[in-house]
Amino acid sequence: VRELAEEQCVRISEIARRADVSRATVQAFCRDPHHATTIAMWGRLARALDVPLAEIITFVSANEEHE
Repeated sequence: VRELAEEQCVRISEIARRADVSRATVQAFCRDPHHATTIAMWGRLARALDVPLAEIITFVSANEEHE
């Protein structure tokens, strides 16, 4: 999410506002995408970033492979 936000020049606080979640929730998701998240939360973040949910899932999966 952080990388997508940076590509779009959108602040974490703006993503939180668009997704109607707290800034802390978005920050926690950026640190650990599996931190107390649901597919619904991933969907809200995807909508906030105006990207398909599949892009968020693919991005998270790709980053897990490199850990």
